[in-house]
Amino acid sequence: MWDFSVFLNRTFKQYLSPYPRFTFFYRQFIEIGVKSIPIVLVVGAFVGMVLAVMTYQQFSILGIESMMGPFIAVPMVSQLGPIMTALMILCRVGSAMTAELGSMRVTEQIDALHCFGINPIKTLIVPRTLVCAAMLPCLTVISDVIGIIGGWVLGVYVFDINESYYLEKTRSYFMAYDVYVGLMKALVFGFVISLFCCFKGYTTRGGATGVGKSIMEAVVVAFIAIIVLNFFMSLIATELWQTYWAPDV
Repeated sequence: MWDFSVFLNRTFKQYLSPYPRFTFFYRQFIEIGVKSIPIVLVVGAFVGMVLAVMTYQQFSILGIESMMGPFIAVPMVSQLGPIMTALMILCRVGSAMTAELGSMRVTEQIDALHCFGINPIKTLIVPRTLVCAAMLPCLTVISDVIGIIGGWVLGVYVFDINESYYLEKTRSYFMAYDVYVGLMKALVFGFVISLFCCFKGYTTRGGATGVGKSIMEAVVVAFIAIIVLNFFMSLIATELWQTYWAPDV
């Protein structure tokens, strides 16, 4: 815990100093953002369609199939979109961050940077954490949109729900506040993923075995942190909604 606190302190200090060249950020933008779009599209679409199937199964019993729209859109943007996107990025990008930095540590490449007077925190950690935190909300928006479209296609063209009622109910219950909550979660998840994974990679010891252990620990700890943070952020968002934004009945 103490090592992680020191790592955070050194990293946050570098956020306030001049940043490295744009090329460091551009590479991470491609690796974290652009190359993650296909998997985010696939996962988002099928999450939206699974929501449609589950919702239709229950709502058809009650005869309120037209209410499927908001019950797909709202959970997608506020809960499932940020969580599923974060978990996909954790599996694809977070593990790669840990492996890359861990390999650099055990092969003494990070020590070589120190010898040449290059700050490894500034050149290796800062670009990864900032780009991951910035790209996760963008990827979450893509996941949300494709998930809502997937649910709409399944509801209207497969389950034969009246499109006008479907869209009307969605517009009635869908609020910008849900989008803001989802994007804030994605931003926090992006920092959590990158900081945990970079820390475990940066502090790897024990050769190839140590790299594998660091990847396992980084993914497990970040996964648990995402689930726990999602609960508390959802609780806080609900309290804020009821206190400041909920309409008076």
